[in-house]
Amino acid sequence: MPVLLESGAQPLISDDGKLILAVNGEIYNHSQLRAEIPSYKFKTHSDCEIIIPLVCLRPPPRFSAVRSDTRDFQYREYGKEICGMLDGMFSFVLLDESVTPTRVIASRDPVGITTLYQGRVSSKPGVVVFASELKALPEECDEIISFPPGHVYDSQTDTIERYFKPTWWDTDHDDKIPTSPVNLESLRKTLETAVKKRLMSEVPYGVLLSGGLDSSLIAAIAARETEKVAQLQAEARRKKLAEATSGPVTPTQSVISEYGTTGFLFSMIRSLIEPAFGCV
Repeated sequence: MPVLLESGAQPLISDDGKLILAVNGEIYNHSQLRAEIPSYKFKTHSDCEIIIPLVCLRPPPRFSAVRSDTRDFQYREYGKEICGMLDGMFSFVLLDESVTPTRVIASRDPVGITTLYQGRVSSKPGVVVFASELKALPEECDEIISFPPGHVYDSQTDTIERYFKPTWWDTDHDDKIPTSPVNLESLRKTLETAVKKRLMSEVPYGVLLSGGLDSSLIAAIAARETEKVAQLQAEARRKKLAEATSGPVTPTQSVISEYGTTGFLFSMIRSLIEPAFGCV
């Protein structure tokens, strides 16, 4: 997926031209990972470029911003482990031409937010094709699968393996079932953190509201966290609304004008969620 010109065009290529990366998505923890490798000279501002230094630096650094069980690794030995270091929504295909035969690593984020398809041609054993859309696969592909979320493909073994293995994955054992009482404060902080990191964007974003509590909570957090950045945009929206509206101002229009979020009845939502989550 092409990125903005100021962020660099895809594919992203390492300095030696040996690592070639095509990626779709966003890496939320790219700033933390960049801070761990100040000596590396990035070519772009793309959050996805962080994948290249993660797989080519020697010796591997100790990354404090990643899960403890995947900190120490070296790509040529543990190439698939890079996926566990990435916090984000992504699908990527990495071609490594520094080894013989060339190596291909492909992966999809743990939840499967971004799309990725894998195709094979039975008449050409060994041919593997990846695409973010089905229509991009060659017509001769006669074996097509939706690449499973939380998995990684390695051409060295020609296999797909699960890399995402959270502690709660196997619920067949009693010791995996939580027994502690719900912590509403922890729940609120976790939700706020999840929303904050997803506000990273190179283009304007919005919230689709169903009128339910969950989407309203997300809208409230997003509106609060982006208030300073959005002040000028909100002012422009208020002027346009004033020009387009005739007659008395309705409560909904008043809320839109004040908060810049379409159909967002802040006072009603606040009264619903404040007892459990505190003031938003």
